[in-house]
Amino acid sequence: MLLNKKYVATLALFLLCFPGFILSQELEGTLNGTVRDSSGAVIPDATVTIALEGVNGNPRIVTTDAHGSYTATNLAAGNYTVTVAAKGFDTDKVQGVALFVAQIRSVDVQLHPGQVSETVTIQGSSEEVNTTSGAVEGTISGTQVRELQLNNRNFEQLVTLQPGVVSGLPDEVGFGLNNTSTVAVNGVRGTANNWTVDGADINDSGSNATLLNVPSVDSIQEFTLERSSYDAGFGRSGGGQILVATKSGTSSFHGDAYEFNRNNIFNANSFFNKQANPVEPRAIERYNDYGFTIGGPIYIPKVYNTAKDKIFFFWSEEWRKVSAPETAQFIVPTAAQLSGMFPGNLTTTENAPAGCITYDPGTNTSTINPTCYSQNANVYLTNLYDKFPANSPNSLYTASYSQLNNTREDLVRIDASITEKLHFFARAMQDETPENFPLGLFEGADFPGVAGSTVNAPDKISLVT
Repeated sequence: MLLNKKYVATLALFLLCFPGFILSQELEGTLNGTVRDSSGAVIPDATVTIALEGVNGNPRIVTTDAHGSYTATNLAAGNYTVTVAAKGFDTDKVQGVALFVAQIRSVDVQLHPGQVSETVTIQGSSEEVNTTSGAVEGTISGTQVRELQLNNRNFEQLVTLQPGVVSGLPDEVGFGLNNTSTVAVNGVRGTANNWTVDGADINDSGSNATLLNVPSVDSIQEFTLERSSYDAGFGRSGGGQILVATKSGTSSFHGDAYEFNRNNIFNANSFFNKQANPVEPRAIERYNDYGFTIGGPIYIPKVYNTAKDKIFFFWSEEWRKVSAPETAQFIVPTAAQLSGMFPGNLTTTENAPAGCITYDPGTNTSTINPTCYSQNANVYLTNLYDKFPANSPNSLYTASYSQLNNTREDLVRIDASITEKLHFFARAMQDETPENFPLGLFEGADFPGVAGSTVNAPDKISLVT
């Protein structure tokens, strides 16, 4: 009793010291089922042991009720081994029971007369007909997230693998302010979806269209898309519910390191750059995406957690150093227009001051007297338009430039199994996305460098359960 009070007091002190942490939405899974004998009669008081594979110690132990039923809630997503034992019957062990994020799964077991020391091992199936909920959902595993080809390594693209999803995402999904989620689920607007990581909201609360925290694909255990008919536990939005679960450490150490690279020396020049006179060279492209993950037990040999079954960590870091090549074309004035000469008769133009426009019927052109230019017009003519003369056919100006879109993603997670009934989980995630917009931000495309913007979209979120 004193030990449990000590843990509760420590947890309370932690929450008071770190008010930035929030409580996450409940996204744990549930295993339930009925234990019967070979005749179909229920077996009460059977012991059901539920152990997460790959993690030592502290399995969940429940007992069947008078109707032979059991329920185990608040289980993390993963593969489980379910062992059922009862007096007068052999022991049944069901391995490889896959439990997805927020899933309610039934595992019914049939015992046969025998000795408890006799064990029958059954390999579970990862597929199951859902008989406990009317929710329409689908799960993408961590292996699929990591091994399917993703341009720019953003997991959002994989949502489109689900039925009923229409994507307006670009070929390369960005990060920060370049990450506008245009995914419609079952005909609902793209801004009606709710995106969470470990139960914590990652949506821009203003537009509900930009995702502010996107975990590295190497840190994702799996994610589930609840498409329709989900229960009231998922609120906030009426579209799809995208539930992302991050990895946790296990009793063994695991990790990886990686780098993905692109460079303009490997690229051909674009068609429009070649139409310019002189030819616009290839813009600089540098794409270096590198990082690592590591996870395992926290222990001190022969001193603390020697069985590696109490506390675990997972750490993920990813950096993107990106200068992406872009080509843009603008309609610009001709040399004649810059000198004030325009086709047609403009002398009848309403509100034109007397003597400011002369018309030549021989050439069917009108000329504006430069002394009639306003101060604003002079500024545009001498400081903007004359800096960007047409260099392509049809009075077009072709510009080739590079856009910065760097990203850093940090994620640290701690899982502690204090007792059979007391578990602790904390996760901190931070994104930084320094980027520039050479043509401007929000106001529409402008000439390169005229109204350019440089921004950063840092965001951090921490949670504890």
